[in-house]
Amino acid sequence: MPRVVYGNSFSENGWPMVNSEECTWVTVPGTSVSLQIQNGQPLAILRAFAADFNAYVEPLRDPDSACWTPTNSVPTSNHLSGTACDFNWNDHPFQVSYAGFSSRETATVRELLDFYEQTVFWGQDWQSPKDAMHFQVGYNTYQNPHTADFIARKIRADGFSTFRRSNKPNGGAPILAAATGLSEARSAEILPAVSDGLKASQCTNVNRIAMWLAQVGHESVSFKYTEEIAKGGRYAPYIGRTWIQITWDYNYRAFSEWCFERGLVPTRDYFVVNYRELADLKWAGLGASWYWTEQRPMNALTDAGDSATWKAGSITYRGFEAVTAAINGGTNGLADRRDRYNRALLQGEALLQLLNQEEDDMFTDDDRNLLRQVAGVRRPSLSPLRHLDEGDVNTCAGFAWTADGLTHPQFVAMAAKYGHMDSIRLLGEVAGADPVKYPDRQEDAALAKAILADVYAANPAALQRFVAQNGA
Repeated sequence: MPRVVYGNSFSENGWPMVNSEECTWVTVPGTSVSLQIQNGQPLAILRAFAADFNAYVEPLRDPDSACWTPTNSVPTSNHLSGTACDFNWNDHPFQVSYAGFSSRETATVRELLDFYEQTVFWGQDWQSPKDAMHFQVGYNTYQNPHTADFIARKIRADGFSTFRRSNKPNGGAPILAAATGLSEARSAEILPAVSDGLKASQCTNVNRIAMWLAQVGHESVSFKYTEEIAKGGRYAPYIGRTWIQITWDYNYRAFSEWCFERGLVPTRDYFVVNYRELADLKWAGLGASWYWTEQRPMNALTDAGDSATWKAGSITYRGFEAVTAAINGGTNGLADRRDRYNRALLQGEALLQLLNQEEDDMFTDDDRNLLRQVAGVRRPSLSPLRHLDEGDVNTCAGFAWTADGLTHPQFVAMAAKYGHMDSIRLLGEVAGADPVKYPDRQEDAALAKAILADVYAANPAALQRFVAQNGA
């Protein structure tokens, strides 16, 4: 809820004073810097501006950059409303004009301010005091339609502005390359498998995505191996496959069940039978997601951060080591995993683009869930004559398609008996299916002949009329 601070409900730029709950900690895109900014329009504007400052003026630093504060020596400070940021204050001291900014950097800031159309104000432009480290949401922007219009025109979905950039967010391949150190070509090759794995792993925030890339990237040697090098062993042919190295027949069966329940494979024992297919790239990320969600509580551990705990044997691991121990059984390769995690975090909210690689995708999460419920989740038949212990047999979409196969023959047979010429013509067409040209339709042909025999027995005049009109 908005707050009153030092008797003020609004800060100096006209935005309401807010508590920390009305702010969000965001990672500035392209950095590891976190800022706590008022939700809504201030967040969209200041996050994008901070990313531009980092990319085109000077690199942002986390220790001496901040936004919202609970208190301030200035009673109407815009920091109290979470609508002002100080950047790299150790290099840009208060009350010093331009405070260390070079002429080139100053020119770039001016170019940025023009681009932001007065939605951002620079503290350097106050008469007194000069505050060159300070950037805030501009004046006359609160409840001004122009503010929303500016965001719609110039702030992209990935949090970046269109300043010196295209209107479309960067493709996922460059982001994956920057997050993992892989080439863009290799990143483009594995991107669908990574995206599928992240979505199935429910990695829906920056920290989860970064942790997934770090841990799975280490386990697979930078997403290189989808199959164990050694092909023997007492568990062969169920050797380690996918980026997480699923091993043993019982795990192949469990993963098959998991995939079957999601409509990804046609049978519950698919990979038990077709075990070599598990090395295909399309399953690499999904195999990791099965382990990530079904075998270990990886998201919960990641979300817990420094408070995470995991016990392996007699040792209790904490924080990042707990996440590593959960997936590895110990802390093998800890330094590499941590380096991978920190590297991925530098991409900030741009990592979220890895979740959605469909071109011009307008689906919401609710849309996707509805589609999965209709076409992805298999369900049992409701027929009173279903087989005993039959289990799940089809999706809702599949049942609808099956209904066509069941009801259409019944309608044609009934209509033909009542003398419906088109139905009799269709029965004749199918009954006369050439066995050479249509070998797969011979059972249908036999059924059509049987129905025609019933039609002749029930209504011979109808068949005689059809022959008179169309020939035998």
